[in-house]
Amino acid sequence: MNVRHSPLRFGDASNLISGNPGFSYGIATDANGNTSEFSADLLASNLPAPSALFSGPMVWRTNGFIFNLTFTTNFGYRIQATTKLATNPIPWIDLTNYSASNSALTFTDRAATNFRARFYRAVSP
Repeated sequence: MNVRHSPLRFGDASNLISGNPGFSYGIATDANGNTSEFSADLLASNLPAPSALFSGPMVWRTNGFIFNLTFTTNFGYRIQATTKLATNPIPWIDLTNYSASNSALTFTDRAATNFRARFYRAVSP
């Protein structure tokens, strides 16, 4: 059996059909006429989602790298760092866990002085 894969672009999807509540399916057709059926279970909610925003000032000092984060409250977060963005997978390490009872956090990475460059992200959970 020969299977040919052609990339589908957003917007090529046609015939999106709403089925039972929380379930939809559709058929996508690419420019060559190849079709693919797909489905997904959906969960809709009006509850807030976790989010983290890095903000300034971001300052390099002799005691470490300091930056501010703004969070959606009542969620748990992990602040992570890496020095190797070119590897796959990227080796993120947890620097700290934070339960956001307050939306603002000033974070100091004291170990940053040991690295020439370091990259950060905040993830939840």
